[in-house]
Amino acid sequence: MTNKNIINSQFYKILRYGYFFLASNLLFILANLLFLIVFITFPPKLEYSIIYLIALIPLGPALTALFFSMGQLVRTGDLAPVKDFARAYRSNFWLSLKYWLLQLTVSAILLIDAIYFYQRDWQILAAVFLVLFLLVCLFSLIGFPLIATFEIELKSIYQATVVVIWQYALKQLVNLLTIVALAIIFWAFPSELFLFLFSLIAFYVMRHNQNMFEALAEQFSQPAPEGDDPLDD
Repeated sequence: MTNKNIINSQFYKILRYGYFFLASNLLFILANLLFLIVFITFPPKLEYSIIYLIALIPLGPALTALFFSMGQLVRTGDLAPVKDFARAYRSNFWLSLKYWLLQLTVSAILLIDAIYFYQRDWQILAAVFLVLFLLVCLFSLIGFPLIATFEIELKSIYQATVVVIWQYALKQLVNLLTIVALAIIFWAFPSELFLFLFSLIAFYVMRHNQNMFEALAEQFSQPAPEGDDPLDD
């Protein structure tokens, strides 16, 4: 009876979720070790933009795997961190990579243009390119959770994203602003939160979007029933 009470206790649940967040976060960081090395070695300047772009390539499949893991946790309350992350990474690798290469290329062009015009005191043009850059970021914020949740093709990701922005604009704007705010806070006050940060953000996004995913299910694909793995054949 004592063991059962401990397992059902709030403290045990907090520890369990803490383990899920920590393990998934470390796996995500490990999958992006190249970027971490580049970030430590090279200052974030325009002259190193090509190096940063190459280092960011592995980020796409890792994002899908992280969103899948956190989506699994949202749906079932349980997770096998290494197994779920690895399977999602492998199964969605090529689709995530193709989608991410498109997003990364467009994002880089827009951000570099925004910086270029800002440095030349053309603030209006810089603001236009910055807004377009944020829009592409919003597409990525929607696209990767879609890949992690549905069986979907590359073209359908963009179609579904437009639908999501049209029907759930406020929800997605809140997601984006929340992530930006957390990034600013962490940048200003770095702490041990880094060990949980990315998985917590992914969990928030997947939890906040869960009702939306259910509403989109019939139109674009069929998500796995609660407790099942959508990667199973």
